[in-house]
Amino acid sequence: PRVSEIFHHRPEEPRDDGKRVVANPFGFAEWFNEVTPRFRGFEEFYEGQSRALDRRSKAETEDVPEPVPAYLKPPAVIALQLIKRFRNVRYDRRDGRQPPSVMLACLVANFAGQSGTPYGELLHQARSLRRHVEQWQVGGRLIHVANPRCPDDVFTDRWPANLNEQGLFLQDLAYLVGQLERIEHDAPLEVIADVFARLFGEEIASTVIREFADSTGRQIERHGLITDYRAG
Repeated sequence: PRVSEIFHHRPEEPRDDGKRVVANPFGFAEWFNEVTPRFRGFEEFYEGQSRALDRRSKAETEDVPEPVPAYLKPPAVIALQLIKRFRNVRYDRRDGRQPPSVMLACLVANFAGQSGTPYGELLHQARSLRRHVEQWQVGGRLIHVANPRCPDDVFTDRWPANLNEQGLFLQDLAYLVGQLERIEHDAPLEVIADVFARLFGEEIASTVIREFADSTGRQIERHGLITDYRAG
């Protein structure tokens, strides 16, 4: 249902008269929600920790809540958001098109459901994307991804234009996997900060470290560790 057409035209390309493109965003969104499972165990743990922290907080102000709390999002959705952020950082100073978001969403949904944690899912998705794109590249073919609910709605109709563009993104995915594997097993905080800065930008890395430091400080104060240290 809801198959329609969108009109594609680029004024900066006078030789291109434009065209009609078949699209079914409603069907794709419905499919995506069906195949990206939530993990109730993670949700209950995260929600319990969040509520406990809220009860201990002495802040008099209250933040505006998110429309959908992070812990209610499927891990695949969180992974997709981070992968898109990584792509934006990598392509920020490059010319030409970048891998389309809807293509990434489709591939991530296809690979979803392998891990119950955001980090585990992100690493799984990064590895899966690298393997998938590598298969097309090694075969000398351009990746083809279409709407599962509407095969005529092709997500890769304008990217990649050639194997060089595809190969560049494959290099990015290899870098993403390599960096994430640096923090797979009990990495020090400074290593985690370095990885986050490289992959997602300094701003996100700073936010993560600040929130971790604030949380650690509250735990120390609650257990009286600061008082004991000063007394000693």
